[in-house]
Amino acid sequence: MVHLPVNVLEGDGPELAEHYKAGSYYPVFVVTDSLGRVINRWVGYTGAERFVNDFNRALSSLVTVEEREARLKTAPSLADARFLATYYYDTKDYLKSAATYRLLSGLPDNKIDYSFRAFEAMLEASWSGLIPFDSVLPAADAVMATVDKNPLNVARTAQLLARLARKTGNVERIEKYLNAGMTATGYRNDEQGKKLHRDLLADYALHIRHDTATALEIKYKDLGVGWENDPQRYFEYGEWCLERKIRLDEAESYVRKATEKATGDKFKARHLRVLADIVYARGRIDEAIALQKQAVDLDPTNAWYQQRLAEMRRH
Repeated sequence: MVHLPVNVLEGDGPELAEHYKAGSYYPVFVVTDSLGRVINRWVGYTGAERFVNDFNRALSSLVTVEEREARLKTAPSLADARFLATYYYDTKDYLKSAATYRLLSGLPDNKIDYSFRAFEAMLEASWSGLIPFDSVLPAADAVMATVDKNPLNVARTAQLLARLARKTGNVERIEKYLNAGMTATGYRNDEQGKKLHRDLLADYALHIRHDTATALEIKYKDLGVGWENDPQRYFEYGEWCLERKIRLDEAESYVRKATEKATGDKFKARHLRVLADIVYARGRIDEAIALQKQAVDLDPTNAWYQQRLAEMRRH
């Protein structure tokens, strides 16, 4: 093996990053054969032990992605289908990922439900503007049918679909999914299930009943006693309000205060990014651009921050 480090912003980096679909989360490790054909990939900073495990896993099979794709057409196997469905998702080829998860679910020796994974891929495709909101609903319906086996997946589907509905202006289409998610989590005693239930209750109050006061009351209870004095929790509240475009004045106040307390470049950059979006939503474009620029300066390798800055400047 030869280790070839590449800076995605300089020299041959941009071209190679596009060719290998590096995305915006770094570092990205891509194992190729001698001709540059992809064998495997993984993302993220890890310790030495985790890196060695990932590296050995990548070398456990030297079959290239191209070879797996050819085999999937002629002699589909669980191993190739699982690998390619994940690979397509990681490289943002979401429609191929969803199709491969559906193929995987239909293989005669498969015993695992992949409907939620297929839904996630379709959701990301719509979030990226590749397909309309309506195209995601059949995948959501497929998850709804698994409620007896995977109630938390039903609730997560409702939660994620609500986010997409807010982004695309389709909140009037999600009542049955919110109801299904609330029913699936209504009996849960674990903290994850209870939090999901409260989140869906709040969104139902806000989007279906158009009762902002009740939605806020549910969120306050979800945050717990003393949330107004805890930077982590009042930052969460600010993000929650931003996504739903409510109480933006209050959201700005809390996120600004949390930003002032944030330490560490990447952590502070994340706070500045949220604050910039709140200020932008309130119509103060120049101030939002200045805040987003601060986020970029603190975390210059985050391509999403740079993309958002460019979007604001095009306003």
